[in-house]
Parts: sequence; structure tokens; C-alpha cells
Amino acid sequence: MKTTANVKLVTAFLILSIMVAASAWAIPKPDPGDTLPPVDISKIIERVEVEWAEDGDWSSGWFYKGEDGGYMEMFFPKGQSKDSWKEMITIEMVAGGRRPNLPGAARMIFRGTEQSCPDATWEILHKDKSDPVHQAILFEIRCPKFIADQPPEVQIWKLIVGRTGMFIVQYTYRGEEMPAESQDAMKKFFDSTKIITENIKEEE
Repeated sequence: MKTTANVKLVTAFLILSIMVAASAWAIPKPDPGDTLPPVDISKIIERVEVEWAEDGDWSSGWFYKGEDGGYMEMFFPKGQSKDSWKEMITIEMVAGGRRPNLPGAARMIFRGTEQSCPDATWEILHKDKSDPVHQAILFEIRCPKFIADQPPEVQIWKLIVGRTGMFIVQYTYRGEEMPAESQDAMKKFFDSTKIITENIKEEE
């Protein structure tokens, strides 16, 4: 049974990955004024930097990397795994050069969630344009009842657009309400989440 559950979980997130990529890059119009000087993306690396809570003890439980350089990694607290979990964090990079309209991408993700959770609700928590290169949006989705037989969820998403693709950080809590300590921990976690750009050193 665990193997079946694991396959279902991985399949679900791969489908979610495809949906996120398609929705984000299908948005027809970028944010007005969101134009940046051209850069050779083959000479840079962008990565997600997060600050894990000292008492959180999270660890990687699953990793996938595509041929285009995109990837997804799942993290679980100590004592939890992809086979049995209450909380999960996923970090994903959808490779691509187009800079999507972030509110539109967030809305499309919510619309996709409604397909499996018709009573889902969502709220944009914060839009961040302080870094013109790495603009971000933070939003919450609540799923009180899925069509499939699975627990209700509270999901917090952060989409960050970069030069090389879109970076997606998601926290999922299985339950109708997140405990106060989890809310505080996730606020600090998402506040600290950012994109770091590094130049690729050319071989001499």
C-alpha cells in the first residue's frame, strides 16, 4: 500500500509541475513595465536560498531533475516521509526564459486546484517587486474537501520569477487549520526565501 501511495504522490506532483509550467508560461501578457536588459542565461546559475528553522529538522525526501534543467525536491520534518506526512515543503524550478504575469500564474494554479477541490478558496498575501529581476508573489490556497479521499489542506505558495525560469516554493499542511507555531515558522521561512544568482566561471 505504501508503494501505491508513493506512486500516487509522485504522479500528482509531476502533474502539478506540468500544470504550473503550462499555466505560468501560457499567460499572454507579462507585467507592464517588466522589461530587463538582455543577459546570456547560459553564463549564470539561479538557485533558491531558504533559511530552515533551527528546530524544524527538515530533510529531503524526494528529488527529480528534468532534461531541461528544471527540478523538484520534497522536504519533510523529522519522523515524516513521502509515504506518511503531515507537513511538506516542495521547491521547484520550471525552466524557461519567459517572465510570466505572476498574479495570472497564481490564479491559474488556483483554478487547477479547484479541479480536485471545488470548494477551494485562495488569497494573495503579498506581492514583492523590490527586486526588479526576482519579483515574487505569495498566496494561500485552502482545500476543505477534496474529491478524492484525502485530508483537507492549507497550502502556501511563493512564485519567484527569474532570468532562467520560475521558482516555486510550496508549503502544505494536512488539516483544516495550521497551528499557530506552524504559521509563525512559515512566515519566517517564506520571508527568508529568495533567489541567488551566481556567475558561471569560464574555463581558462
